[in-house]
Amino acid sequence: MKYEKQEHIPHGYKWSIINDKLSNAEVDSYNRYTDDYNNAKSDEAKEFFLDQRNKYLKECFKSYEERKLNTLEPVNLQSSFNEEMGKFMLSIPGTADAIKMYGKEKPFLSNKIMVAKGENSHRFLFLEDNKIVSSIVVTLKNEQYGLKENMITTAYTDEEHRNKGYASKLVSSAQNAFKNKLVVSSDLTEAGVMLFKPKGFELEK
Repeated sequence: MKYEKQEHIPHGYKWSIINDKLSNAEVDSYNRYTDDYNNAKSDEAKEFFLDQRNKYLKECFKSYEERKLNTLEPVNLQSSFNEEMGKFMLSIPGTADAIKMYGKEKPFLSNKIMVAKGENSHRFLFLEDNKIVSSIVVTLKNEQYGLKENMITTAYTDEEHRNKGYASKLVSSAQNAFKNKLVVSSDLTEAGVMLFKPKGFELEK
């Protein structure tokens, strides 16, 4: 199979499958996966990022009619964030939503923090009244796919539970678990800077 360079799609792009325009957040996410694909150094890595992009689009299309299409406020890491994806980040390990995005996970609970360990990622989850309300996802180092460091790829807190310090506690938990061998995306919003800069994180190169 020949892996040719993939092109970005513009804001306002109309996708024939849904016969409607993608939101700006969806376009931005699609283009990030495209950049990862184009920058990958091996066919295996390119195949991985294409698969991740296809999975993302599949979930967008599946629930498209049920979602508001406006671009919502950015959350933590990404320059724009589709909050519909937050439900996957806050999903209970072993449920259909969790398996779709993260595969099989082994959950470990300590106090109010659960760590769901999967083959390619670890989710750090904060529980309030036995409900998952905050999450950060660490994508595990994988040289085969061009991932040279364990990286926090996204962070999300349920709107009703923001500004309570839950995400900060999860970051500290992740730092302890990985012995500070973590980086974060260089695509930080103001909220992301406030969350990670005080912790002394390095940005991905």
